Amino acid sequence: MPVMTHIVDEKAVHLNGVLKMHLHEAFLIWHEGPLLESINPFVKVSIGDFEWKSTKKEHGGQAPTWGEFARFEFEVLDPSAMIRIEVRDHEGLLVNEPIGHCEVPVHFFARPGGRFEWLRLNFRGMNAGQINFSSEFRPKEEEKENEFSMPVYGAGMNNALTESLSYLEDPDMLPPPVYGEDAPAY
Repeated sequence: MPVMTHIVDEKAVHLNGVLKMHLHEAFLIWHEGPLLESINPFVKVSIGDFEWKSTKKEHGGQAPTWGEFARFEFEVLDPSAMIRIEVRDHEGLLVNEPIGHCEVPVHFFARPGGRFEWLRLNFRGMNAGQINFSSEFRPKEEEKENEFSMPVYGAGMNNALTESLSYLEDPDMLPPPVYGEDAPAY
């Protein structure tokens, strides 16, 4: 059984940007159906109006894995919004029994450097297992005014630039090569 990371009250990072999340695997211990019935789990993630669903893992059982393509990304506008993660058992087109769920604030995952976390799932107040996500966060760069003006190239080209590139036209302007002990070490 994987080691679960306990979620502690952390100071919120108030950054906007793009959050990428990757669903890896789950360890499920709660299932309301018959004891020997197979579990076909899928994961639904909701953040405000945003919703993402994984593929169902046919006969995924109590330890399903999702692989490289179980990813999504969204723009973080409110780091204090809640991420609701639900694991459900796909039994038919309209029948999807709940297995477990959890909620964490967006800022839990929206941190520079990303995270790799096991989250506890609950169902009706009981432990339903754990789910594993990793994240990458790219903060939105605040646009800054450029302190330096770039030269406009063309008819009025900067003389210093022209002079520094003149060796390209006249090979005699290149400095002589340095050999032996005086040569720079690379």
